[in-house]
Formats: sequence, C-alpha cells, structure tokens
Amino acid sequence: MPCTASRCLSSRPSPMMTKGCWIRRPRMHDSWHDIRPSAHSTSINIRRADPEHPIDWFRGKDHLGFYLFLFQGPVGDAGSLKLPKLAGIEISPVPLDRSEWGLSLKLLDSSQLDIFRALCANLMEATAAVERGNATAAASIVVARLRRWQELLRARRETILSLPERIGLFGELLLLRGIFQPQIGLPEAVKAWRGPHGDEQDFLFGSWLIEAKTQLSSADRKVRISSAEQLDSASGQLMLCHQTLGIGDPDTDAAETLNELVEDLRTQLEHSHPDAAELFGAKLIESGYERRDEYDADHWILAGQDFFTVAGDFPRIRPSLLPPAVCDVRYAIRLDACSEFRISSDEAIRRVFGR
Repeated sequence: MPCTASRCLSSRPSPMMTKGCWIRRPRMHDSWHDIRPSAHSTSINIRRADPEHPIDWFRGKDHLGFYLFLFQGPVGDAGSLKLPKLAGIEISPVPLDRSEWGLSLKLLDSSQLDIFRALCANLMEATAAVERGNATAAASIVVARLRRWQELLRARRETILSLPERIGLFGELLLLRGIFQPQIGLPEAVKAWRGPHGDEQDFLFGSWLIEAKTQLSSADRKVRISSAEQLDSASGQLMLCHQTLGIGDPDTDAAETLNELVEDLRTQLEHSHPDAAELFGAKLIESGYERRDEYDADHWILAGQDFFTVAGDFPRIRPSLLPPAVCDVRYAIRLDACSEFRISSDEAIRRVFGR
C-alpha cells in the first residue's frame, strides 16, 4: 500500500545522544501541514510558497496527501527532458500549455522529508535573485540545481568528511553563531553563509566578504589559500578570520562536537524560524554534512580568533597580476608576518555590521 504524507509523517523523530543524555529533536514546522489533500485524483491543492519571491513556486498536496513542490516556468519539451532521480522524491514535468512544461517535485518517502524541505528551500534561494517574471532564466537554474543535488546526495551517502573538512565546517559554524548571530540574528546569519555554495569566500554581508580559516591550535600558523580569487577584494571589502581549536574535555559544556554544534543551531531555527531551518539544512547538505557517529569523536573548543583586513599590501596573490596561462593557484600565508593587518573582534564587528 503506498504511503501517504498524512499517514507517514506522524512517526516520532528518532532519538539522539548528546553529552551523555538522550534527547529528541523537536518536530520541525511543516509548511505543508495546513494544505488539505485535493478532492479528486485529477486535481491538486496548491498555495504560493512566497508572494515576495520573483518566481512562481507553489507548495501543494495531491488527493493522496503526497507533498508537492511546483515550479511554474518553461523547462523545455517533456519528451526531451532528462531529469535527475532522487531517492524518495519524484521529479516530473507538468504541462503549462501545449508546448511548455513546468516541474513537479513529489515526496514519496516520508523518511526523506528533511531532504525534501531542504531541497525546496535551496531551489527558492537559488532563484531569489532572478528578475521578476523571468521564468526562463529560473528554469535553467532549477534544472542545474536538481542535477547538483543528485550528485550531492550520492556523495553524501558514500563519503565521510575528512578531518580538515570537519574542522573547516566547525569553524564556519562557530563564526556564524559567535559573530553573525548576535549582530543580525540567526536567520540572516544563515543567509550570509555562502561557503556551502562554493563561493570563494565563506560569508557575504552587505559589501563585506569574510573568509574563515580554522585549524587546530597545535598546527602552524600558516593558512592555505585555495585559489587566486579567495583573497581577491575585487568583489567587495574583504576580511580574513583565523580561528584555532583546542581539544576539549567531553565532560565540559564548553567543548562541542560537530554534531552538537549543528544540532544547537538547527534546534534554535526549528523553534522560531522554520524557513531558515530548511535553508540551513540545505546548506549542510551542500557542505557534505550528514549526521554520523564518527563526528562525535572529536570535542573542540575555540582557543583563538583573529581578524585581518585584506587590503592594500596584505600578502596575497591577485588574479589581475597573474599571466593569462597561469591557473589553479594554491599557496600559504604565514599569519605571524601579518600583524600590521590584524584588528580586534570589536573593530571587525564595527566595520562589517556598523556597530
């Protein structure tokens, strides 16, 4: 018997262990909850996802109660469309008129609900900057994003984040919670977090770009720069945040694992900002994160945090100074030689947030 959304979504969330105590994640706000199933098999009930969004996105349910997410825009001919396949989520063309087709995402497996919500939030975020009504431009973004998610989810199931990747993600989330959240609130902090999208810098707020580099306190104070563009200030004012992590005592509240840090942020969002919680979930997936027991092995504590203005004579390689044939540049910077560019955290906050 096929599983309907109204039937399967009543299952209780699975318990989790943190600091030696069993807890249960709170049930996330459900943006589809108040939409009733349609009365007939030939119809669906839909509701505009966001009246302020420039593109027509709709949440809905069919007559069996399956959750739907609809894109109203031309994606091409249904016969020639090669749409990605996602476990538990059916992606199919829907007719707009005789020659144009939109897209429907249907949640078939309620165990994939968090991924479904995160995917929907990611698609809306990806098309938020499209000119209002330009559904053709949005359609190409949507199809490309769906293909990217197919690869992300495949890799997510097969791989575990390496230690440097876990440290990097932990550091970005520390910066999000410790600096961005107190200044602009957690939902806006999540929006400002750009690292998961593959941007050259990890955060964007106003005209400021912030690159986070995190390493263990036992490591040298050299930071690895992954491209000539990473410290290029052509796109805005640029700041480098260098953080060091110490090995923490699992029995103290100050020490956290990656899973605990993620859960703290997720729980805050789920209680008060469900839309931002879905976006946060999407960015975690793009980062390659999925809760795993292996991520509870390391307990870290923030040991140091320094900010550097990347401007003027700050030591870096700039794309504009490279010969045309030079590419894929990687290099390292010794931060102990950059003291003249160091500023306090209070000054960094004043510059970025105007406070």
